Amino acid sequence: MFSREFLHYLEVDRSPKSQEGKTMIEFMPSGPPPGSGLHRYIVLAFEQSSSLSNVSPPSSRGSFKIKQFASENSLTRPVAINYYFTEKINAE
Repeated sequence: MFSREFLHYLEVDRSPKSQEGKTMIEFMPSGPPPGSGLHRYIVLAFEQSSSLSNVSPPSSRGSFKIKQFASENSLTRPVAINYYFTEKINAE
C-alpha cells in the first residue's frame, strides 16, 4: 500500500466569524477508480497568522505537497483534522 497526496480543495482566509474564505482550488469530490481499493481522504484546517490571499494557487492537484505549502506560508500544526476511507466496488 502506498500514499500520495492529491489536492481536492483549497480555501484560505476563512474566518470562524464570517464562515467565508477565498477558494483557491475548487472542490473535487472523492471518487477512486473501480477496483483500486480503499482510498484515504484527509481534511486539514490550519490557523493562519496572516492573510494568504496573495498566494498563488498550486499549479497541479497531483503535485501539491501539504508540508511544503504549510512551511512556505508559516502554517504550524493543524487545528482540526478529519479523515475517511472510501472504495468504489464494481456493481454486478
